[in-house]
Amino acid sequence: MPMTEPIRFVLVGGAAFILDTGIFLLLYGLGLSSVPANAAGMLAGFLLGLVGHHYLTFRRTGPPGLGTAVRYGGGFAFNLALGITVLELLLFSGPSPLVAKILATAVVTVSNYLISRYFVFTRRPSGR
Repeated sequence: MPMTEPIRFVLVGGAAFILDTGIFLLLYGLGLSSVPANAAGMLAGFLLGLVGHHYLTFRRTGPPGLGTAVRYGGGFAFNLALGITVLELLLFSGPSPLVAKILATAVVTVSNYLISRYFVFTRRPSGR
């Protein structure tokens, strides 16, 4: 049974989340403040997500074009601001950094799927 697009999105996003969260926790644990630690993690997740969603989730062929990268970057900028805002609000309210990161990521995941599906990767692949 072939995987559906949302399942592929979750798998690619899960890999990006593990990379993102690992970098965040490492840098935050080493004493870097939460904003740059979160931004570094999200940037690594962004790069993995761009490539993974391009080829695996939305099944595009050839390298991601400049337009795709710019649209994905715009979505990333929006989701970076959203993720940092939610994370900072949660850290202020008291959960552990890991719980705060997981909850902030849940919010960003929904936003990222909608932006990716309806704005970034809008061209349907031929024959699929």
